[in-house]
Amino acid sequence: MAKTPRVVHVTGFGNSGAGAVMHLLGECEGFHCPPQEFYVLHHPDGLMSLEDSLVRTWDPFGPDFALRRFRDLVKVLARPHTRFQFGLDYHRLFTPRFAELANAFADRISDVRFDGHFMFRRAEMSAPEHFAFLACQRFKIARGSRFFLKRYGTQFVTSGEPFMKEARAFVDELTRAIVEGTGATDLALLQGSLPNHVDRCNGYFESAKAVIIDRDPRDIYLSAQSATYMPRDVGAFIAWFEAARAGAPKKGVHGGAINVSFEDLVLDYDRTVGAIFEFLGVDPARHTKKRTVFKPEQSAKRIAKWKSHPDKAALRRIEAALPGYLSATAEDAKESRAS
Repeated sequence: MAKTPRVVHVTGFGNSGAGAVMHLLGECEGFHCPPQEFYVLHHPDGLMSLEDSLVRTWDPFGPDFALRRFRDLVKVLARPHTRFQFGLDYHRLFTPRFAELANAFADRISDVRFDGHFMFRRAEMSAPEHFAFLACQRFKIARGSRFFLKRYGTQFVTSGEPFMKEARAFVDELTRAIVEGTGATDLALLQGSLPNHVDRCNGYFESAKAVIIDRDPRDIYLSAQSATYMPRDVGAFIAWFEAARAGAPKKGVHGGAINVSFEDLVLDYDRTVGAIFEFLGVDPARHTKKRTVFKPEQSAKRIAKWKSHPDKAALRRIEAALPGYLSATAEDAKESRAS
């Protein structure tokens, strides 16, 4: 059996610079860095939610809903993105065995299956389907009733105890499949972990650490103006920014995670890269393609773009509300010394 790779979760908070760290690690010998985000753990229908339903808040019907949502997520992650359907193309970007391994894991943790359903499954029926279902019930059409019971059958889980053992086995097998044929000893997963739940996410892997990267909120606010997943209104943005960082490790090393700023990575490159490598236990000699993919002089153009933003009132609100997250640029430091 191939050796399970060590995992490095490269994560952030939304447009905070995680891609730069992926590029940095991609310059190192022995690293495999797939370009797509890894949502298997922390998607609302991923492993963490499945654990919540099967282990933390078990009830007779919750696991069935959670398992079906997990299987549906696997379909979306596996398939390619086209004009007609959304997908993330994991079969191409990670491994063609992704759906096979994920569904085999789901099969292992569902003990019993039977033809029957909790009444809320009927909310998933189309209007004609629901009318037909009620007609079969009303007129005792056995064949029709059996059809609906089978179509909306239940996956029943009697106990959540085997979950973590099976989840870790699935994750180990998946990571081995991802690096198969690459010769990599380390696997970097983009957004594979939640910054707010680093220890829990790391716990699914045989060996894992997380690099969290953050960025000046004023520049992220500018990005929010064209993004679909962040608030554009400054008040809502401030609330979102703070909430997104609740429970996340602060700057520096905290257990299984290191938190660095995008500005430090760019403007204080050698020191920050050295701190990341030391935390991960990466020999600097492995950094054989230094500055060929991640080029700090180019990334510097993305720093302090807020200075040219016309809405100064919004920027002042951010500065007043989020002073602990502001980053001083090299230009700011010069101005401070001059004054």
